[in-house]
Amino acid sequence: MENATAILDIGLSQIPRILGFLDDNQKSKTFGCFDRYYWHYKVLDFPNARFQEAVFALSLAYSINSPKNRFYRSATIKRWVMAGVGFWARIRHGDGSLDESYPFERHFCATAFSLYAVTEALLLLGEKAKADLHSTGEFIVRHNNFNVANQMACAAAALYNFHIVTGEQKYKLGFEKKLKSLLSMQARKGFFMEYGGFDAGYDSITLSFLAGLYQKTGRDDLKEAALRCVRNMALFIKDDGYFSVEGMSRKTQFLYPFGFSVFNPDILRKIEKGLGENTILNPSWLDDRYCIPLTANYLLTSPGLEVR
Repeated sequence: MENATAILDIGLSQIPRILGFLDDNQKSKTFGCFDRYYWHYKVLDFPNARFQEAVFALSLAYSINSPKNRFYRSATIKRWVMAGVGFWARIRHGDGSLDESYPFERHFCATAFSLYAVTEALLLLGEKAKADLHSTGEFIVRHNNFNVANQMACAAAALYNFHIVTGEQKYKLGFEKKLKSLLSMQARKGFFMEYGGFDAGYDSITLSFLAGLYQKTGRDDLKEAALRCVRNMALFIKDDGYFSVEGMSRKTQFLYPFGFSVFNPDILRKIEKGLGENTILNPSWLDDRYCIPLTANYLLTSPGLEVR
């Protein structure tokens, strides 16, 4: 495998796996559900909303123009993405929130990340949701998690997307408040607080959201914060993309590559080298739940992505 194509190859390799999570029976009440533990195995009595983030990964596969990508502009993939968006909309609570770990959890993280994934999918496909999604946007405006920077970064990105989708100014104002809170969570050394400390893996998630927002807004404050974050991370990442988790707040072992593709291509090349040598963690090593967002981030980093 050539290092330069490692990220695309690995990302695309996980799409058949992710499709295997889907209830694709149009006559089923759970058509569009990606939580196989709920709709098929029936070991859970509620669906985990984080599985619906598969719609983002699939919409990226739909949008990458590459000879390697057999999913490009597939009408079937697009239909399944919209089915996933529809199922996600149906499983929301009355206040717009969603669950991850237990019924009626109304989880900020699950709501923010799944709203971000749904809005990214809609923007990539140029589609509109059939359901009214305002309650979910308003839930994210009202709620926060100041202990975990990556969740605040996701909430900011989700609200900015929702502003684009709806054209409503209140969601842009919500984004501004979330971004202000996020930037206040950046330490002097440049890292963003994850339960009171530095964690390279989750910093790479935060960095990816900053990169996406910077591409959409061109804001200098986003760029400056991201570059401070990258300078700190560069001290820890070795030539093959490996880093030690010793002393890190959450001891995560992954890196999300997209932020580096925007703010530090040298680190991206280190990740590509480690992937080519099969020495660092990649989406295929992760369980079903966590392979979905990392796959999406790999595809977001890949060349050939056509953005509407």
